[in-house]
Amino acid sequence: MADIRRDLERFLRQQLFRKREQPLLCFALRSAGVGSRGTPVDSFDVPPDFDGDQVGIMVDDILVRAQADADALGTKLQRYVLFALEAGKKDGPRFAFRLRGEGDEDGEDGEEPATEKGLLSQLMRHNEALARMNTMMMGSAMGAMASRLTASEKHVENLLEQRFKDMRALEEAQSLQHDRDMQALITSGQEERKSELFKKLEMILPLVVNKIAGRNLLPAGPESNVFDALANSLTGDQLSQIAQFLTQEQQVLLLSLLKAAREKHAANGVS
Repeated sequence: MADIRRDLERFLRQQLFRKREQPLLCFALRSAGVGSRGTPVDSFDVPPDFDGDQVGIMVDDILVRAQADADALGTKLQRYVLFALEAGKKDGPRFAFRLRGEGDEDGEDGEEPATEKGLLSQLMRHNEALARMNTMMMGSAMGAMASRLTASEKHVENLLEQRFKDMRALEEAQSLQHDRDMQALITSGQEERKSELFKKLEMILPLVVNKIAGRNLLPAGPESNVFDALANSLTGDQLSQIAQFLTQEQQVLLLSLLKAAREKHAANGVS
């Protein structure tokens, strides 16, 4: 039995993992009498996700099914053939083996009483069959558990990958929001600086207009003191920004006014 199992496992692996034009559909088991094509016993499907860990389970299934058929036929040596069938085909590579049925051997007249040796042999055969069945069931259960564990691990990996993608998308969205907030602050600061500049221009506008016109077109009474204070507080950058809105002549007049205001401020400080 050990040799049959080893050779059968080798045959299954050769057929399962070889390159084919058509996929392997199943293994068909037949009892083959001499001079006949045999009688179908059972078939064993090959699922698309079949892997090497399940070969041992299929070997047990085939041998247990063949042994059960041999036991039903009596104690004679029975011949079996296992066919590897591709999709759409009725014949293919084959593996032949023999098994002896395990049953009660009758005497010539069929009425010999049971002996201690016969009962012991029968009990041993029953125990062996029970052990094979238990091994087959345990192998099937282990294979199912291994397949379920593999599927669970793959599902967890997919969930983790999706989680990482969601986190990256969230980080990118937060980064874009930060850039928009910074751009809004920059734009707001520019608008505030422009507003402050226009306020200062509005304060000195009457003096500039009156100076250009040569007469008092706009009231410039108390505003002159305001202009003096403003002239002394303006920085070089602020003057450069104000000059952008004036012609060359207006720039000359503005500088003259600023110079006069600062000289006046200096004279008041000396006195």
